[in-house]
Amino acid sequence: MNNLRNEIIQMLREDARFSAEKIANVLKVATDEVQSIMNGLENDGVIVKYRAVINRELVEDNFVEALVEIKVSPQRSKGYDNLAETLIHIPEIKNLYLLSGGFDFLMTVEGQSVKEVAFFVNEKLSTLDCVTSTTTLFVLKRYKSEGVILWKDEKEFREMI
Repeated sequence: MNNLRNEIIQMLREDARFSAEKIANVLKVATDEVQSIMNGLENDGVIVKYRAVINRELVEDNFVEALVEIKVSPQRSKGYDNLAETLIHIPEIKNLYLLSGGFDFLMTVEGQSVKEVAFFVNEKLSTLDCVTSTTTLFVLKRYKSEGVILWKDEKEFREMI
């Protein structure tokens, strides 16, 4: 059962559009069994959401993404989770990770311009009491996202002479 569960998870990670019926056919098990496992994964919070991987450079002109590293001085007896609880509710922050190493948190921030992201970091993020420093790295081009290659080599599109 655990092996089947893991195989279902792997198939959904590869393509969330797979139906229970398609997964059941590939794994040679009953559709009802696959649907039951998928329902359990959703109810247990293992599957949080189904989404598409979008190459935003092809559909959005006004899109800026930045990686922001922050160092913090956590409040005594509250630790990092207290700050994370505040940060996860800020809409500009799309991903948030607690790190080992030189910085405490890494986040991805999205906006419609460099100025908008810079304003967010300068006026909203760096002004939090426990934040001691930030480093902002703007994404210039995305080649791969969520394990999916987004970049196509221009040579593939050139005609032979």
